[in-house]
Amino acid sequence: MQETAKTKKIKTTIYVSGADEILLDEVFIKRLRGRNKTDRSTLLCEGIRLLYEKEFQNVSTSDQSEENNPK
Repeated sequence: MQETAKTKKIKTTIYVSGADEILLDEVFIKRLRGRNKTDRSTLLCEGIRLLYEKEFQNVSTSDQSEENNPK
């Protein structure tokens, strides 16, 4: 049985530095030039998912290291 994932949209305010805003704009413009329709919300969500994967990949790697090398 396959469930379809429904996206619940929420509105939030994000405070970013000027430098981070420039980086976000550069990625946004690059995607537009590549004819990839996107918006800043999509970019931020993608960044959150990548950060999540990075954080939990590091946790699972360190957990495995501790199991293999007990102190």
